[in-house]
Amino acid sequence: MAISQNQTASRQLKRAFGPPSRRLGMRPWRRVPANPRITHLSTMGNEINWTFSFWAQQLNANFTRCFHVPTSPSATEKHPEFINRRGIYKDSVGATDAWRDYQLRCNFPIALAVAPELVDPKEGLEALAQAEELLLGPLGIKTLDPSDWTYRPNYDNSNDSSDPSVARGFNYHQGPEWVWPVGFLLRAQLALSSRLQQPDQLRQMVSRIKSHLSQHFTHLVTDEWRSLPELTNHAGAKCWDSNPAQSWSTGCILEVLWQLERVEQG
Repeated sequence: MAISQNQTASRQLKRAFGPPSRRLGMRPWRRVPANPRITHLSTMGNEINWTFSFWAQQLNANFTRCFHVPTSPSATEKHPEFINRRGIYKDSVGATDAWRDYQLRCNFPIALAVAPELVDPKEGLEALAQAEELLLGPLGIKTLDPSDWTYRPNYDNSNDSSDPSVARGFNYHQGPEWVWPVGFLLRAQLALSSRLQQPDQLRQMVSRIKSHLSQHFTHLVTDEWRSLPELTNHAGAKCWDSNPAQSWSTGCILEVLWQLERVEQG
């Protein structure tokens, strides 16, 4: 039987470069084990195998203990001298500069939106209320607490000054108001309000979220790009170094609308 030119070329490629997965730098396909494990070394150098289910149990057992800053002083807190806000969740645990752990940022709502079961709903909503009050702007959310000494809310990438805190946009994550994390804040509020199983409270939360989203809708229908920006400067001021039509900003707001629809449909 005659062999086509395409078949001949395919065989030559295989002989020269191996199978497609190898040519593309991909690992050969392997069956995922029924009970996958993560292997790592302990501080003593011993090999430890964790299943994903055990890893999840550790996160559930320790997230609040490690990340939550209680409203009342606790004897177990390692660095109470660095606490600026109580009733929030830390931005990190074990930072090289310990004071950075206690900064109020817009990151913790991401964890609460994706895994609301990690926290007590009432406790989580109290932390989210602080983020809403202190960080939320007209379109975006501040990337750092305004009371923080490193807060710099206006991003200017062309700044060529001698101030290292803002020169060449060094303050990208030190206060400018990013749009995409707003989606996670609102989704976390919806998720935790749903877990409370208090219909009146949930209706109030839905109404408040829609009020916040009305500003995004107004921007969408009036902006020349008919889209949402990457970020804004202080109090929603236009940032000339921001992408005016950022896909992840729009995508994260769409996720809120999808979750709102599910809640309203019961």
